[in-house]
Amino acid sequence: MTTAWMTVEMDESPPAPQWPVGVTLWTHVPGQDDRGVYELMAAAFADHWGYLPLPFEQWMDWRANGRDDGNSLWFLAMDRSGMIVGAVLCRLQNALSPAMDWVVQWGVRPGWQERGLSAALLRHACGQIYRRGQRRLAMRVAAQALACATSLYEQIGMRVVPHMDTRAALCIFENQRPPAKAGLCLK
Repeated sequence: MTTAWMTVEMDESPPAPQWPVGVTLWTHVPGQDDRGVYELMAAAFADHWGYLPLPFEQWMDWRANGRDDGNSLWFLAMDRSGMIVGAVLCRLQNALSPAMDWVVQWGVRPGWQERGLSAALLRHACGQIYRRGQRRLAMRVAAQALACATSLYEQIGMRVVPHMDTRAALCIFENQRPPAKAGLCLK
């Protein structure tokens, strides 16, 4: 599957999100919300070309990926019944990308799509990242999603960052010259 890297650079505090009626924002509680987030993502991506859900335990390992910052940047949208109808899962910067934080995964349950929930979740994530002192947020987007949701990403202020591979993209984000071939960033 072809993907694109996107980033938003925030010079000022992002606009407040506009939440759909009946939606409440919730910060993920580890051990309590894990299965609900997993089920939401499975539902949100079920009709994406080539999507194969991971078993729950493997998904949790993949999401945690050895991180010790917990899931304090996992934001959930709940409907009035308490069902998770949308989520954006972010990760703090790391040694490979100290100048930005990341959207690891986000999705909206079918039936809640095209109501402004995606934009609200991404705006909320940008606002939280900004309040923590970070000015860049990046994510990887499947080309299929990019083709369908370009206006959504542009509303948030995101732009596509062309690159050859992940390490070259990180070099671009770090304002360093990417290597001529795939490899480590040149300092």
